[in-house]
Amino acid sequence: MVRQCIYAKDLAVLTGKTKETCNGILRKIRKIKKKKKNSPITVYEAAEYLEIDVEIIQDVVRQMDYPLSKREAS
Repeated sequence: MVRQCIYAKDLAVLTGKTKETCNGILRKIRKIKKKKKNSPITVYEAAEYLEIDVEIIQDVVRQMDYPLSKREAS
């Protein structure tokens, strides 16, 4: 199962921007969605904001959670 919330670290890998810039992106998404300061952002909300396919974000999240070396060890 793939994690459904996205962090700045995930966005940094996805977009190639710094973690600080990605924190700003997450703040913008929270503001648009009228969420509280520390509410998690879902991969669906991020995909909508970034205008990319949800599956692309889920692939990045999956790779961040289970790096290739871990998957090969199984």
